Amino acid sequence: MGALNSTVATSRKTVITWAMVEKYVSSAALV
Repeated sequence: MGALNSTVATSRKTVITWAMVEKYVSSAALV
């Protein structure tokens, strides 16, 4: 169960990181 929880947490962190990267990239593209 602990391994599953850590995997979910990692997936969430990855999603958040990609969302931030995508936001920065789209902002840079607009400039």
